[in-house]
Amino acid sequence: MIDEVINPGYLRPESREALAAALAWGSPRMNSPAVRALFMALNGLLQGFNATVMPVEHSAGTGPEIDFRVTLSRLNDEGRPVRQRFAITSQPDAASTIAEKLEIVSVDASECSASPWIAAGRITGAMLQRLRDLRDVA
Repeated sequence: MIDEVINPGYLRPESREALAAALAWGSPRMNSPAVRALFMALNGLLQGFNATVMPVEHSAGTGPEIDFRVTLSRLNDEGRPVRQRFAITSQPDAASTIAEKLEIVSVDASECSASPWIAAGRITGAMLQRLRDLRDVA
């Protein structure tokens, strides 16, 4: 399944295993080839981070075309987990109704479909910039 998105020869063995496990877990939750490709690209780019990428399931014809929740985690100086949660969505107005506090990253569904690696790069950059901005405020 990984070879749908990237030649596995480019990946370290441990990355291939992690991506295969992520795809096996996430596949039942993905409603389109664009979501599958973006899921793999996000997981690939976030390999070096303590990150969880979750596709959000919607009933047929409801919800945004692209909808993920991403959690980036780290330990603070006391060893307690600190988490920053993001909503990655092609419909930011829908995400604003979410009860939990999320940083919203808006994406273009057509770019995600045509160029999932470029879209994943933009998403990753936006999340990391937001983490930096939050650090500078704290």
